[in-house]
Amino acid sequence: MNIPLLIIAGVLILISGCSGGENAVVDLGMASGCDVATTVCSVDSQDMSIRLILGPDVQPLKRFPVKLDINSKAVDRGSVVIDFQMKDMDMGLNRYRLLPERGHWVGEVTLPVCSNSRLDWYAQVEFMKNKTKYIARFPFKTQSN
Repeated sequence: MNIPLLIIAGVLILISGCSGGENAVVDLGMASGCDVATTVCSVDSQDMSIRLILGPDVQPLKRFPVKLDINSKAVDRGSVVIDFQMKDMDMGLNRYRLLPERGHWVGEVTLPVCSNSRLDWYAQVEFMKNKTKYIARFPFKTQSN
């Protein structure tokens, strides 16, 4: 057999073996009727509930705690992250990995200052369970800029 042909066949096998397919993504939506900086908010689906609380004292450039509860088993360790964003505004990378602690997922975060003096944020929670990525969003307003 021709050596270049063997190399090409080997590369194609490697590429096809690495693609492995995409994971499914389930968008659980946005919590409604609450501000997660002032109260516990939840996003519920048929088989799970995600509850989030930020703070106290949620404001830019000041560290504050994050506590997340996911009442579903088999969440992949190391897969739980929270990302802070504003609608139609690039606020850079504000992504934090949450760590398991006594049945919760916790962390400490710091938000940047918005140069347009906006206070409206949302926290996007992402986690993996059984090769499926779940996403839930929670709106909030900061106390000041």
